[in-house]
Amino acid sequence: MGKAARDISAPTLHHSHPTDDGLPIITFRGDASYLAVSSLDYYPSSTEARRQVRIYSREASSGFIPKLSATSENLPGLEGALNWRPSGNLISGLVRYGYEGGAPGKEGRWEIAMLERNGLRHGGFELREDMGNWKDGKVKGLRWNSDSEILAIWIDRSEEDVGKLVREVGESTLTSQFSFGR
Repeated sequence: MGKAARDISAPTLHHSHPTDDGLPIITFRGDASYLAVSSLDYYPSSTEARRQVRIYSREASSGFIPKLSATSENLPGLEGALNWRPSGNLISGLVRYGYEGGAPGKEGRWEIAMLERNGLRHGGFELREDMGNWKDGKVKGLRWNSDSEILAIWIDRSEEDVGKLVREVGESTLTSQFSFGR
């Protein structure tokens, strides 16, 4: 036990990406019996924070306060975008890779992470676009269609693309791209 204790290093502190606006995101399951909240959790005695998803049931623990049902496992690089699949079996979130304090590896890549109602990860998929030049981009939202077949992903980035939705904001151009995955 002495050698094992000596070899244990300090845990790595994962933190949110600089583009994270810090706002909580709330999504309801299709039947409204559960809700999931993605919010920043600050580390004790630190200004660093990471995203965490908490799932609440409609059963009130006291009065009208929802009862905490589960907390997601630690997902380094978790971003604010969150949406519950209408069929009720999965919650979709976004993980960003390759920044200091985020998920390691896959420089400049984003992945859709699927979470079960108990907060555990249940697979996911990598976005097929090459995100290497989108390091400062931001996923503004995720939305499932009503029959849980298609997931829309709204991505904002500061570089212009032909054929994308473009709007002028001051001196910069913001480009929104909508990706669809099955």
